[in-house]
Amino acid sequence: MVKVGETVSTLESKSVEIKSPCSYDGEVELIGISTAEKDKLKENLSDQYKQLFESLIALRTGEIVFKALNQQQFVLKWNYNSPTSRTFRAYVYFDEVYIKPVAPGELDSSDIKVTLDAPSTSGFSSGSVTIGRLLTFGGSTITAGSPTNITDNGGKIADITLKEDVAGALKKNDTRFPQMNTVKLVLSPGFSWDNVTLIPLGGFSSGSVHFAVYTERDGCSALYLKINNESSGSPGQLVIKASVKVNEPLTTSRDVKVTYGGTNPGVGGERIAEVTVAKYLVPGLTVMAKNALDVVAGRLNQQIGSFTIAEGMPGDLPQGRLISLTLPEGAKWNQVPQVSLEAGNGSLEFRGTRDEGRTVTFVVKTASSERAVFCFKNATVDLALGAPEELAVTVKGPGVSSTVTVAHVQAPVAVSAAGGTVRIGVQGQSVGALTIQENLVGALRVRDASGNRAVLRLNLPSGVRFARVPAVKVTAGDLELDATGIKLDDNEQTLVIPVKLPSTTPVERQRQAKFRRR
Repeated sequence: MVKVGETVSTLESKSVEIKSPCSYDGEVELIGISTAEKDKLKENLSDQYKQLFESLIALRTGEIVFKALNQQQFVLKWNYNSPTSRTFRAYVYFDEVYIKPVAPGELDSSDIKVTLDAPSTSGFSSGSVTIGRLLTFGGSTITAGSPTNITDNGGKIADITLKEDVAGALKKNDTRFPQMNTVKLVLSPGFSWDNVTLIPLGGFSSGSVHFAVYTERDGCSALYLKINNESSGSPGQLVIKASVKVNEPLTTSRDVKVTYGGTNPGVGGERIAEVTVAKYLVPGLTVMAKNALDVVAGRLNQQIGSFTIAEGMPGDLPQGRLISLTLPEGAKWNQVPQVSLEAGNGSLEFRGTRDEGRTVTFVVKTASSERAVFCFKNATVDLALGAPEELAVTVKGPGVSSTVTVAHVQAPVAVSAAGGTVRIGVQGQSVGALTIQENLVGALRVRDASGNRAVLRLNLPSGVRFARVPAVKVTAGDLELDATGIKLDDNEQTLVIPVKLPSTTPVERQRQAKFRRR
């Protein structure tokens, strides 16, 4: 059905073209309305629409004209010359469309469209409308409900629904079943079909489809469907209710999947669709990182990535049990992780901090009646300069002791020296240039996390001191140093370099220094 409706002033004509390879039967009918039908319709109209209704019904013969130009085009013309602001609607029903023989590869599109072409002054807008789609072959596919949870005992899986695109898509099997025209549903390795019930719907009648279970060459369990009678009248549907067995206990959780395929023309291939029908659960907690962030050694209050702790089965986190999260040496918690529930219905409660801030503990306040997944997020840490390159959290709880990486630690700067020879007892000796390169933009800051003035300090070993304040300059980037604040400290053993403005691009600086032996 094509519905044309626009506000008009002066209406002229409206043409509708059905693009090749489609055509219609050349007959267009304008459906009239009887007086009794008109009165019945008017009873349900408000006063606002009664006048409009009367004016449309009162159109005389000849004011609306349908004319077929050919088998692919017709014209709709309204010979009502008085301007109006009311809406005119024409309903065109395409009860039957003829399709010429054509190879699927020759089709520009499977959509059957009509083109609406009207003069710009007609009050109608031009465009195209899809009135149907051409099925170049009759196929089928499967869908599944929400996956169930199963254990070593096996159990019921989600209902699977097989649907044909057109009636008769799945061809009848003969005595060569299951070798010919196969329709099969293959389970993931490690699982076998157990109890199976088929419920035929749509064009499938009772007894149209039977089944048999076989083992594939790769050892997988396959449910073969035998089509005793093809669907008719409407596309067939088949609801498969089943349970599966676990061949042997497995050590890890996994999805149980069903792959749909076969050589039947209504299937079209060995792997047409794959659906998850169950989740196989094993007891025990699983720790997994969601993301890991970049942080800088020597800085405070830096956000780290988030991670999850998931139950393998409900009850793996009993009420009252503790979970501890421990950072390595050189790191301690600043803001404790926030805990959110991603699955299940249990709850955790923060218990406290120990190990000088490196360990935080949570207690299971409420055990979950379903498999629970807890996410730990939005935590921040304080890092020493000697923090490890990979920041990992050690998670300990009921039956688990695992580590998860939550951050990659970068040193704020890299230091390199040109080298040189120094003789004992000689004063004012020149040494090679010392180059400091930022590893990330803004590594050298004006203020530290507490808001205090931040400076770069270079310390000489015991027995060595600077002969004078070295020349310090920025050789690349846009870092600005506070030249007036550069000085020697700690009895000339320490060079203090304050930063005026942090960099916004990578920076390299060189420092040439002279020092003397005490």
